[in-house]
Amino acid sequence: MILKFKTYLDFFILFIILTKVCFLFFAAGDAALHRSTNNYIKNVLVPEFSRWKNISEIIYIVSMGILLIYIFKIRENGIHGIEEDVGFILFLFGIILILTADWSVFFKNYTWYQKFVTFISVK
Repeated sequence: MILKFKTYLDFFILFIILTKVCFLFFAAGDAALHRSTNNYIKNVLVPEFSRWKNISEIIYIVSMGILLIYIFKIRENGIHGIEEDVGFILFLFGIILILTADWSVFFKNYTWYQKFVTFISVK
């Protein structure tokens, strides 16, 4: 399959590939920086690399879920070479990927989210 960049799907697949490359960069950097004895690296760079590794991982997972939902969406003609029930299972897997993603990576450190949680939890 050659990406010709004529459709949104081609650009979305490129986005997924670039997200995975970013994840690999941050994961390798995180692993390498954990071995350092420098206090600045341990206190500043390691948390940032770890945070961006987690963010790029969840973006990748959600993007793959969206791609599965889009490709295997329920339609009448189906996809050539894929049984209807296998396509439905892959469609459901895309939904499950999105629902079971670790969304706290995006929300737990932001002040607006903490204020929102305190607001709705007040009795």
